Amino acid sequence: MALPLLILTLVLTAVSVGGVIYCLGCLTQQVQYVILADGRRQERSLPVLIRAALPFAALTPNFVFAGPWKAGAARLDRKILSAGFDGLVTGRELMLAQLWLGGVGLAFGLLLGRGINVVALILAIGLFAYPRMWLKGALAARAPGHPAGPAVCARPADALRRGGARLHERLSKIVDRRRMDALGEELMRVFHIIKLGRTRRQALREMRDRCGPARPHGGHSTP
Repeated sequence: MALPLLILTLVLTAVSVGGVIYCLGCLTQQVQYVILADGRRQERSLPVLIRAALPFAALTPNFVFAGPWKAGAARLDRKILSAGFDGLVTGRELMLAQLWLGGVGLAFGLLLGRGINVVALILAIGLFAYPRMWLKGALAARAPGHPAGPAVCARPADALRRGGARLHERLSKIVDRRRMDALGEELMRVFHIIKLGRTRRQALREMRDRCGPARPHGGHSTP
């Protein structure tokens, strides 16, 4: 009786692992896009593990991470916007993805060790922390002075602040000619915000808030 049960367990485990691998493989083939300020789409995908957790986050009741957790979710929303992934995930979804990934890591570790063990704890903590670590890296890649990308908010915002009455015309030319890197996206966003009727000061203040504090250059600061 024990042998058939063992075989059944092994078969079900193999099918489950194969299903997970297949689903992750499908996710790696999917292409995601963000919508830029002018309406065009640009390819930019979330990590596979986070994408795999999002369907479970969508099934989570709304009262989870409600109330006092809303402030934390709102802060994450701002960070996601600054990282250039707005529209692909929300702060609440990222928090829920942490919970789901941490729970999966703990469950998998418990199955491997047949009880509480170091592997289970490491998997749970590592997978729980992974979404925040990814977001931190995505923010760092768009920060001023990062080797992987342009300085988004150092001199440009200060130069635009002093752009004078022809700022809108200058922005239009820059947006038309510049490649769509992090700085190009931010300038396009500023251009369209001003076009919608907000003041230059408001647009640049929002740009500063998205990008984080700029490094000082000659004593100038953004408005």
